[in-house]
Amino acid sequence: MSSKQVLDEGKIADGLIEAARTHAAEIATRRAAQYAAVKLKGAPSAAVVEGQIRLDAALLEHTLTALRRADTALAVELGDDAAVFATRDGHAASVRASLVGFRDLVLTNCGDAAVAALGFVGETPRDPVALEALGATVCASVERSAPRSRRRGVRFDAAVALEGVEADVMALAAANATVRKEARESQAERSQRDEAWASFSRERVSAARSLDAQLRAVGLDDLADRLLPSVGVMDAPVATPDPTPAPTP
Repeated sequence: MSSKQVLDEGKIADGLIEAARTHAAEIATRRAAQYAAVKLKGAPSAAVVEGQIRLDAALLEHTLTALRRADTALAVELGDDAAVFATRDGHAASVRASLVGFRDLVLTNCGDAAVAALGFVGETPRDPVALEALGATVCASVERSAPRSRRRGVRFDAAVALEGVEADVMALAAANATVRKEARESQAERSQRDEAWASFSRERVSAARSLDAQLRAVGLDDLADRLLPSVGVMDAPVATPDPTPAPTP
């Protein structure tokens, strides 16, 4: 669900909590009088009835506070992601540009077979994880068996041409690892928020139905109609999907 949905449902819950606390004493007094009128043995006192209403309100308030805290924590976690993605994308662009340039040099000086031997297949990828893997493969291949120029009189030093790329690949690998870490942390915060939402939803529905029943049981139907309009208040809130998160390769 979105933070706006948490905000909207929270406002409904705030109203229920306030209504329960405001009318708890009157409901309890009326209910105790009903018990007394028929001399019902073992009936709870007005203080007990009021206390239960207030406890239910406190429980709803607790779940609402937990939901708001979890939603804020998720928002903070997601807010950190932009810088992480920007760093990752910058390293990926640098590695790709270096690999494309190096591939062209190898193709010109050493031919198609040398390009393939280094690990280049098809178009140079854009995916950061694929770029990390290709960069590591190319660097290892050059270190193991550097391609030689097939052009007479031309000396091609692949190691020099690839200089600095290994450091860029290592930086991209670290950035990719950070993206994966952020994705795990975001998912953990989202799971906690979803658990808090489920607990809150149950309590919100329970509180609305209970308060409605208590008001009507003591003859306060008009008050119940005003406090608990039928539109949405008695129904379980349905979570709408979160906005689609940025891809985390």
